[in-house]
Amino acid sequence: MPALPWSVRASLPPTYACLVIASRQVLRRYRDLPAAYLGQFRAFRRWLRTSDGVLGYALAVRPWSRSFWTVSAWVDEDAAGAATLTRWPGRALAASTVVSWYCLAEELPVGWAEVQQRLRYAAAGRPSIVTGWPVARTMSSRGGVTASVTSSSTAEKEPGQAG
Repeated sequence: MPALPWSVRASLPPTYACLVIASRQVLRRYRDLPAAYLGQFRAFRRWLRTSDGVLGYALAVRPWSRSFWTVSAWVDEDAAGAATLTRWPGRALAASTVVSWYCLAEELPVGWAEVQQRLRYAAAGRPSIVTGWPVARTMSSRGGVTASVTSSSTAEKEPGQAG
């Protein structure tokens, strides 16, 4: 499974609260994978490498489930504001789940297990079992906000795991 490890762009004092944004995009068809990987995924990576205010990021591709995973940490909401401007090709995208939360800089990098759990709760439309997790945005292929999206099984491997 192609996964890019956590890339550090900046650092903050350990007790500084930073914003973490995680997303999972699922493509409609397998044939959309090459274009999405070569186009959008690489562009998103380039954009993260050059954005001001990003502390670090990790990206993963799961070809067999047609999904792309991202997690990034930002200095604050203003710095992350442009993150919502990145768009995937409308017809290629079947579903998208995005969740954000605050953590201390000393808790970075965020592990794939935590990202996967937070996205799973968001996609299922369930409230989090951990106090303080914000409500996620889940988008359908038609662009409307939905209460839930078909989520993957809980037995899925983390994006960073082989196999």
